Order: sequence, then C-alpha cells, then structure tokens
Amino acid sequence: MASNCTLNSCYVVISQHFDPWLITPKPSWIVLLHDYSDDTAFFTSLIQTTISKATPGILHCLCVTNHCRRTQQGIGIEGTDDWELPTAESCGVSQQLLDSILRPITSLRLSNNFFPWSSPAYHGLVKLHLLFTRSKRGRKPHIHVDKLRDMLLASPALRVLHINIIVIGKDEINGLAPVPLNELEELSLDEMSRDVYDVVLPLLAPGTKPLQFTFQMQQEFNAPLYCTTVAAFLERTNVTSLYILGRSLFDQRLSVDELMTKSPGNIRTLGLEYLQILEAPISEVENYEGLGQLSRLYMRKCVIDVNEFKKLAGLFRLQMLKLHKPEFRGRLKGNDAEARQEIMSIAPTVKWVRSTRGMDRWDGWMVEYDDPPATVDLSDRSCGDIPSAVL
Repeated sequence: MASNCTLNSCYVVISQHFDPWLITPKPSWIVLLHDYSDDTAFFTSLIQTTISKATPGILHCLCVTNHCRRTQQGIGIEGTDDWELPTAESCGVSQQLLDSILRPITSLRLSNNFFPWSSPAYHGLVKLHLLFTRSKRGRKPHIHVDKLRDMLLASPALRVLHINIIVIGKDEINGLAPVPLNELEELSLDEMSRDVYDVVLPLLAPGTKPLQFTFQMQQEFNAPLYCTTVAAFLERTNVTSLYILGRSLFDQRLSVDELMTKSPGNIRTLGLEYLQILEAPISEVENYEGLGQLSRLYMRKCVIDVNEFKKLAGLFRLQMLKLHKPEFRGRLKGNDAEARQEIMSIAPTVKWVRSTRGMDRWDGWMVEYDDPPATVDLSDRSCGDIPSAVL
C-alpha cells in the first residue's frame, strides 16, 4: 500500500476462501482479502497497516469482517477480549491519532472483531452493524446495555442498526430511559435470543419515519408469532416493512389468525422465512382488518400448501410476490412445475429469487432471478401431462 494513499472508505475482509490480495483503492474504498484462517498475526498486521495509512478526518466508512478461527478462549469484563481490534500502540500510532482517524466514521460494520466499546468509532454514526457470524458454540462477544445506550445516544442521526451480539444487563433496563432515534429506518435483530430482545427493544424509541424491522421467532416449537416484547415494539413504532424469520431446525407454522389480528395495519412489505403455511383457517374473511395496505409478500424457504397459500394471499391486495426455494406440500407435493404455475396467478408480478441474500435486500439491484416457470397444460390431464414450454 502506498504510504501517501488517502482512504475515504476502508473495507477489510479476512476470508478463508481467497488468497491474499490487495486491490488498488478506488476513490472511496479498498478491499483486502486473506486466506490464512489461523494466521492471526497477518490479520493484525493487515488492520494495523490499513488504519495507520488513513488520514485523520477522511475515513467515513469502515467494514471489518474476520472469519479466522479463534485461538484463545478468554473473555473479559468488556466482552470484546479475543475479538478486539488492534490497539493504537500496536498500530504504531498514538491514541489521539487513532481516535482522530476513527471519529469521522459514519458507517461502521464490524463482524467478529470490535473496537473497545468506549471508542469514538461508535459516535456520530448513521449506520451501525455489530455482528457475530462464527459458530454458535462456545463464548460470544457481549456488550452491556449501558454501553449500547451510550453508543445510541452518541448517534442521534442513526438510520440503520443491525445487531446480533449478546447484550447483557436485563435487570437494569427498567431504570434506563429509551433513546430517541428519530431517523431510524432499518432495524435488524436476526439470530438474537429471546432474552436479548427484552433488553434491546425497550431501549429504542424510533420516530415516526417508516421503519423496516427484521426479527426472529422464539427458538421453540409452536412459538407465538409475536412475543410480548416484539408486540409492544410494533404497537409504538411505524413499521411498514416487516421480516419474520423462523428457525430452520424447528417446526414453526404460521398462525394466520395471529398474523392478521396482531400485525400493524400499515405494513406494506411482509417477508416470511422458514415458516410453514399448511393451514389457513379462514371462515369469515371480513373479520380480518389487519395488513390492509400490504402490497409486497416475500417468502424464503417456506413450506407451502398451495391451496392454503392462495387463501392467505387472497386476503391482501398483492402487487408483488417473490419466492426463494419454497417446499411444496399437500395436493401438489412433488409437482413443482404445476405448483409454480398456480402461484404465478396470485399477484400481478411474481418473481422467483435465485439469490440467497436476505429478504430485506430483495429490492436491491444485485438480486438475481430465475426464469419464469414453464407453463403446464392443465386442460386435459389424460393426455399424458406433457408440459409445453413458453418462451
């Protein structure tokens, strides 16, 4: 890396799937890829070099993703031991200089490695991602609710918050006033435990702006669609895009009655993942008033009975339906071609998503789609059920 290069945005990836590469910096970003999964020394030197070359007052976006395996098992009171990024001393700069480099950051994404929670890197943010993407076994990094609250107070213009690390201090949450986040537009609590929801959600006070909210259902069989804490959060916020994630190892069925009676009425986009739609006990459709503004329905790896799914979709005025790898049950189990054809008539626009990106990214330009399914002639099933492809 040239000693005089200026970094406006720094993107660091420590990966097990790539050889070490240094890609020449573009005007606003730089990418570093590394293949040595156990070489923590290389990772440290990579971060040290990258940060030390940044010019104070210039760095506005920093993304650090580290997939190297852990070599230690300790964890300290701050909750970041063994996951902490290199210090100012190890970077060969003063603490004052490091702080001046990190303080201008407005977009910060940290996966598996973190600055100390008191770092100015967490101040004045517009986007904040605190993620842990390694094995779910063993110890995990954590942050105390007081520290998280300080971060949020220091970032009143925060628009995006994604967090799935452990937040401790549940017993102290009742004594803390919620943090006003009037600009918040996107909140994701994917892969968090039920107990952590009880700590994080009461801490947040979004404004009236439309909010995109992603959460995961409880890790138990026949879990309610909305736990008490999530239901309370939905009542006091303006959630217009809601993404509900089941858990792949649990038999979680969608309660249509709960969906229709307890969901916010102003939701326009609904995403469902790892849920079973096998029964829609709808006898009096006029009794359902919820989700009256829903126009987009996204489904990822859901189990679908086509007949029941059509009943559910009939409750909405859908304009867009997107699906990724549904599993068909019931009448059309094992007949994906016919099932897909029937689903094509549910909404004016139906798309089959090829990308594995999360549903909250399905409106982005990077999403890839499969071709529409071939048409099956259903007029005469006695003629051998020969499908005719439509070009």
